[in-house]
Amino acid sequence: VSCLVEPQFVIFRKPQALLYVKLLALTLLFIATQLCATSLFYLVFRALSEEVAYALGNFCPSVLFVVAFFPQIWEFVSIRDVQGYSFGVTILDIAGCALNCVYLYAQKDLLDATKEAIPFLAIGFMHLVLIGTALVILGSRKQSNLAESNKSCAEGDLNTGKSDTQDDILV
Repeated sequence: VSCLVEPQFVIFRKPQALLYVKLLALTLLFIATQLCATSLFYLVFRALSEEVAYALGNFCPSVLFVVAFFPQIWEFVSIRDVQGYSFGVTILDIAGCALNCVYLYAQKDLLDATKEAIPFLAIGFMHLVLIGTALVILGSRKQSNLAESNKSCAEGDLNTGKSDTQDDILV
């Protein structure tokens, strides 16, 4: 799936429209790269002990999933805006993680299920952090806009005896 999505991100970022041939070429390049990397990892994992393979194959990706959320959180906080953020996609991702966890916990004992669910738990948790950050920013912006609006209305009342919105209506 990522082989199909990544070229779309590359093309989306370009200011000019690219041809479908370039999209196809990028998709095939990403697919070939993914196949080579998967084959290499398969060979490496076959040679590793079970403990090391678990750490590299389950724990490390979970840490990377968590780290991957930090640039989005940083962008939200630094620009104090969540424009372009899709709450719908996030909810679907959380639902997918939750369903995977439900499946794992229904099929296995608690310890084994938790070991296998770590990536899904990490993704779900970080999405909740992201949603919380977005809601705080949206709430603070709304509060800031309300305070600014009240201040400008009060200044309008003091200076002219009417608010800015009354001036807009008359004009």
